Amino acid sequence: MDTDLKIKHKLNAAADFKIQGKYLHAIQLCEQLLNEYPNNPDIHFELAELYELSGNLSSSFHLLETYLNNNPEENDVRLFLGQLLLKNQL
Repeated sequence: MDTDLKIKHKLNAAADFKIQGKYLHAIQLCEQLLNEYPNNPDIHFELAELYELSGNLSSSFHLLETYLNNNPEENDVRLFLGQLLLKNQL
C-alpha cells in the first residue's frame, strides 16, 4: 500500500474513533503511525488534538514543541501550537 494512502487510511480510522469519543483507541493508532512516520505533520496535528481532547495538554504541547525543535520551518505546526495555547489560555 502507498505510504500516503496508508497514513490517510489510519488517520481516518483515528478520526472515526475520535467521533465516537474513543480517544484512547485513536491515540494508540496515531502513536503507532508516529513511530512509523515521525516526520509527518498531519500525524502530529491529529495526535496533539487527541491529547488535548483527552485532557492531556502537557503531552500535546510536548509533542508539538519537539516536532518544531526538529522542524523549525513548519509554520503550520507553529500556528497550530499557538492556537492551542490561546484556546487553553496558557
